[in-house]
Amino acid sequence: MKACPSGEQTRQCNEWGDWGAIDYSNCRCKAVDGFEATRVDSYATADCLDINGMPDGEFKQTRYCDAEGNWGEVDQSQCPVKWCPTVDSWYKVPVGHTPTIVRLGCMSGERWRQCNINGSWGPVNTDNCDCVYKKDDLYSELLRPGDSYSLPCSVGERVYKCNEESGYFDPVNLDSCKCGGEGRFPTTHAGELASAACDMGTSTRFCTLDGFWQSVDNSHCFCGEQGVWRKSEVGASVSLLCDFGFRVRNCNSEGFWEAAEESTCKCSGDFEAELGKTIMEECEEGAILHKCETGHFSEPDRSTCFCASRNEFGMIWDRLPAGGESPEVTCMNGERVTRKCGLTTGHWEDLDAATCRCTDEDGWTAAGVGEYSYGTCSGHSQGVSRRMCYGTHWGPVDESECIQECRYDGGDGQIQYVPVGDVLNVTCYVNLDGARSYRCDYNEETKQSELTLISDTCTRLSCESDLPPIYVDVGNSETRPCIDGFTGTRTRTCLPGGVWSDYDLTQCMPIMCKPIRKDDLLFSYTLAGVMGEVACAEGYSGAMKLFCNLKGEWEGEVINDCHQNFCPAEGEWPSIPALTSHTITCPAEYTGTWTRACLADGTWEEAVVPDTCIPHPPAMKTIPYEGMTHVSRAPSASLFTSVAIKELNPDCPVSIVSVENPEETYTLTVNATKTLMQGRHGNGGVFADFVLPADADVHDVSNYLRYGEYKAVFQPCWKALNRATVPDATLEVKFHTTAIPPSAPTHIAIRYLSDSFRVVFDAPQYVDEPYPVTAYYLAFQPPVLPEMRVDANARAFGDFKYIPGHVTLLLRAENAYGLSSPDVEVPYDFDEILMDGAHLHIEASAPTLTMKRQVKTESGVEVTVGVTVPEDMADFASYLDVTCNGEAVPKFASLYATEYTFTTTAEEVTVVCYLTFGSTEGASASQTFSVESMDKKYGAVTVRAEEVSAQRVKLAWTEPAYYTAEPIRAYAVECKRSSEVLFGKTQYTTSEELVVDAKSFVPGPMTCRVAAVSSLEEASASLNWGEVTVEAIREVAVEALTVESAVKGTQMVFTVNGACIDLTARAEAKSSVVVAEGVCEEDKTVVVLSGLRMATTYAVQVTSQAGEIAEAYELTTEGAQENEVAVASESVFASSAAVRVTMNTPDEVYCLAHTTPVHKEILLEQMKTGMLNVLFTPAQPATEALVVLTDLKASTEYSVTCLTRYSLTMFTQAAAFTTVAEEKPLTVLAVLPAGDSRKFAFDLVFDSRVELEEEASVLVSCGGRSEKVAMTASLRYPYRLHAELMGEEGFKAGSVCTLRFASLHTVYRAGTKTMLSATPFPEAAAFYRFQITTDGVAPILRSIVNVEMVGSVAVIATSTEELVIPETFAYTLQCVRQDRVTVNRAYTEKNGFILQTTAPAAKKGVAELGFRVDNLPNNHDCKVRFAKSLLQDLKGNEVSCPESEGECALPFTSRLAAGGREERE
Repeated sequence: MKACPSGEQTRQCNEWGDWGAIDYSNCRCKAVDGFEATRVDSYATADCLDINGMPDGEFKQTRYCDAEGNWGEVDQSQCPVKWCPTVDSWYKVPVGHTPTIVRLGCMSGERWRQCNINGSWGPVNTDNCDCVYKKDDLYSELLRPGDSYSLPCSVGERVYKCNEESGYFDPVNLDSCKCGGEGRFPTTHAGELASAACDMGTSTRFCTLDGFWQSVDNSHCFCGEQGVWRKSEVGASVSLLCDFGFRVRNCNSEGFWEAAEESTCKCSGDFEAELGKTIMEECEEGAILHKCETGHFSEPDRSTCFCASRNEFGMIWDRLPAGGESPEVTCMNGERVTRKCGLTTGHWEDLDAATCRCTDEDGWTAAGVGEYSYGTCSGHSQGVSRRMCYGTHWGPVDESECIQECRYDGGDGQIQYVPVGDVLNVTCYVNLDGARSYRCDYNEETKQSELTLISDTCTRLSCESDLPPIYVDVGNSETRPCIDGFTGTRTRTCLPGGVWSDYDLTQCMPIMCKPIRKDDLLFSYTLAGVMGEVACAEGYSGAMKLFCNLKGEWEGEVINDCHQNFCPAEGEWPSIPALTSHTITCPAEYTGTWTRACLADGTWEEAVVPDTCIPHPPAMKTIPYEGMTHVSRAPSASLFTSVAIKELNPDCPVSIVSVENPEETYTLTVNATKTLMQGRHGNGGVFADFVLPADADVHDVSNYLRYGEYKAVFQPCWKALNRATVPDATLEVKFHTTAIPPSAPTHIAIRYLSDSFRVVFDAPQYVDEPYPVTAYYLAFQPPVLPEMRVDANARAFGDFKYIPGHVTLLLRAENAYGLSSPDVEVPYDFDEILMDGAHLHIEASAPTLTMKRQVKTESGVEVTVGVTVPEDMADFASYLDVTCNGEAVPKFASLYATEYTFTTTAEEVTVVCYLTFGSTEGASASQTFSVESMDKKYGAVTVRAEEVSAQRVKLAWTEPAYYTAEPIRAYAVECKRSSEVLFGKTQYTTSEELVVDAKSFVPGPMTCRVAAVSSLEEASASLNWGEVTVEAIREVAVEALTVESAVKGTQMVFTVNGACIDLTARAEAKSSVVVAEGVCEEDKTVVVLSGLRMATTYAVQVTSQAGEIAEAYELTTEGAQENEVAVASESVFASSAAVRVTMNTPDEVYCLAHTTPVHKEILLEQMKTGMLNVLFTPAQPATEALVVLTDLKASTEYSVTCLTRYSLTMFTQAAAFTTVAEEKPLTVLAVLPAGDSRKFAFDLVFDSRVELEEEASVLVSCGGRSEKVAMTASLRYPYRLHAELMGEEGFKAGSVCTLRFASLHTVYRAGTKTMLSATPFPEAAAFYRFQITTDGVAPILRSIVNVEMVGSVAVIATSTEELVIPETFAYTLQCVRQDRVTVNRAYTEKNGFILQTTAPAAKKGVAELGFRVDNLPNNHDCKVRFAKSLLQDLKGNEVSCPESEGECALPFTSRLAAGGREERE
């Protein structure tokens, strides 16, 4: 397939790999200049154009459409006036007597083309045409057509090419522009989305069109559930409490769990342990294990805990497990005892000392087992000894508590014993003077007595020396020679304690070499052992050196340690010796030479360009340049220089002077920041801006340049960095300003007429002479009316019918260069018009009259007539006054009828009503009503019946006439076999239809009746019934029914042949559940399960109550299928478009609009990674989908590619639509039900991406109630808004409702701020109409806690919607009091009874359920139990209820009514 200018051409590659003939049947040249879209290889004709460009209707011109879909030259030989045709951006122009030059602007300068006198275009001249760009965001540069420049991407580059003909840039070339691989995101092309897997879901990252990464999108990236750690978002921390502290685990930035931080988590109790640790409570052998696994201790593990075998009390105790017991032993006193191993400790328990005892023996007194008998210590010891009773005998004597005395051996053969605590004094040894004292201390650790030195006065009597004598007595001195390099002696003294003092060096004198001249060098005084130094010559570093020896004599020759200094190489300056110089050529901006010296220390003198370098005048270029056209009327002036400007000069002006009128002069403001900036190559310039005074009107055209020729003047007073004067002389550059749109229309006013208004105005004050006004435009905000256009010679808009409320009128003028700005705003307020009603004369249409009710009173019949506003006056309802039979009636508070009430005794009354608008009376409505004096509260209803499926009959009726002031609370419904006398039990409903179970009335006939009631206690005989008879009820031959199943791609189809019955199919696989209801087709019922996954096995259940069907299947969907997809444009706007996609198999679809090809592999990969999951529509598979494509460009042709979710079919519609040039008012394409239908929520699908203000809301009016409901933005679809229309109570089922926007100002098109249309809903409606339903929602049963017992039936539960009550109903009832059963009853299908009532007064629901309970005792706890399947709603949905063992279990407490029975047991 190959694109044509319009449509496409196709060519087929056959099975042998050869191309077939090209099919041009869908290839056309685009429609242009009156030529319609034309098939290739054919001629087209069009009317010739007159001098004003309008078809003349008489002469024809022809044009050939070639094989590629391109137009050839226009044959205008038969046209009296010739035109050069529209070609690309060159618009059509008439041919003159001489060739016509047409000029178009470029980014800089202009291009021109000659329209020849034969009606053909000449070549495009771009000599004065350039593209303008800022490569470094510093200054603008020019680029010739055909040339290009590039900017770096993260990888590669993006290329910007200046188009050869237009002088504007082509779309940026991103072929080599990529974002480099970064972490888990691979290298990705600019404009594409990269993805990376998370623990659960996917992270995405967009590579921008600049080739650099945006931040990571983790909105669909999660850490999955792992054990105790719940599913969490990226960056989230999950905490779990422990006995002490907590456990924390983070979901990291890549969507994976990090290791848990559990350092603060501990188990606490009798022990404390860190998470994962086990506390081992030691037993004598093994241990009791306390495990901390979850932050809380588990039960102790004693399986490894034993009391060890031990020898204790003089006998062997065998190993026992914790809690075990030993054999018996006989004590000395004759008692027999056992010993236990502690259960909680794993240690042997003590024997009972009171029972098992040792008798007196050898002075040791009697004691119990484990107890001691005490005696005296032996030897040199203090304290007491002891002996333990082993029970069966005495243990050994224990003297561990005896404290021995300290033993001192003086070395003289004498031993002394010192009691603990006493002190022993002894004299010092030889060569020491003084004495020592010792104390006897007891060491608790070693259990030994030790002598401790507490006093020592022994001192040494001499100092030790390395010179003879070896010892020097205290107070004597020692003398030695001074160290090398000094003469004399040094002395030190022996101090008390035998310690030497420091040396006294006062007698040591230094040895020095005297000054000497050697090798013409003078060396001064120098210390012995040190080098004498003399400084080097200038230009050198280091020193000349001579050694002074330790004798103070100069020694050896002079050492030359001098090194020549050099300046290092620096740029063009080479390395040279100190005190020399080097000469180079001056820099490029100068002429001459530059000499620079190297100083003595080896450093260069400062690099300052000297006067010997003469500066070059910089190269210059200006914007505007000489002869430039289409220059702004508030121009900036730039003097680009090859050398940057050195400094600002406040006395150097830049001005613009009119060539025609030199007195018209403008002084520009120099942009200091840009002027002082220096480019990459040292370039710069002088930049000046056109700046208005702060108090000037920016919209006043007189403050700007006129349309004409001017010159920019640059004075020679700027200095470049090379000191050159810029410019070298006064520089004047001539240019021509551009034409601009006209100023706004003037003297705008609204003229009020009798039933309409007109907007008048005068021409703009400023219009460029060559470009006169071509048209005027009027717009309304909000857009209650479409935008209007009038020709240039018009001076009024209208007439317009009056509109209610307040709007703003916006007027603009237009010429060839665009629309005036800003819009002139004119307020319009109908309230003010109505107050000054001198001009207003609108005659309202006649209202509609209906009988509401007739109530019999003592003085007659009170008649109430409803008065409804006519549709054409609905917008003005609040302004209308109502008069009936000459009496004022309450005004319309809404679009619902107001009421006129009066009392009469006549049998017939005529009511005449009219509406007054302002001061004008409207047409009257007259209607005659019969007055009935009825004893009934309400009239009889007319009932219709239809068997919607086998044995399920739908009854429907309308509201009856009222004969009472009491409102209808409900409708009573009763049915019977037509042959029977009595009707069956009564059912109640608040809606005006009911589906009843007719199974018990087969084969018919069956009669049902309906009556309105104001109370559920009204007797049947008092009601005004309306009846209907169903002659035949379909019999279902259950045994003849057959069920067929078939798998079609991702669909499963189940067909029941033989009857139209209720039928439900439910498929489940891997937590995915799909449910569908059957549809009747003559004598069979079909149910289709759509939106199933490919190649997936489902467990399917097919059920029917009437057909007694309960079938189970296990079926697998097909692995692949083709889905036929077609795309048709629905609505096309400037920045969005809506397309309607039809599919032959129900599916969900994702579509995108594009101007370049889209690859299926990329889309499939994005779908596989989950990136498209939230973008498929609709929410459930269907054969049709409405898709809104957003963020489009105006006036651009788009193709559309769609991908189906389940069948994976991809389809492309080439050239599907072209966006319009200007936006239209915002509209709603569709209203979709969303979520739980009991809540009744809507998704409003708009024609583009929308934004909303905080107060954005909708107004819903339903069944007499009105509510304002806030709208919220959809996270999944940016072109949708969501509205939850109901609270907990909701609206009454069956009510007809309307939905409208509370304000047209709070929702608007994203980006352009275009507001809502005045008729925003489908089919240009001002509101959306819908009806309340509860299809597909399981009704919820709730118990009533305290139930008042009145009679034998008690209301014990409520339902959220009306239920189908079976003819027979079995259940059980049980009551208890203080854990004793007081009531236990079983109600069978014969005596069980359930009553349903529906009324606004029902508790928290729309239906109340009463059960037969008979007499119950007061204040007992009761419960009713029944099979859940017995109760269903009108659509066959089973109830949701409190359950117990698979049954509904409704608990309640019985309460006797006041004055009732005494409590009974």
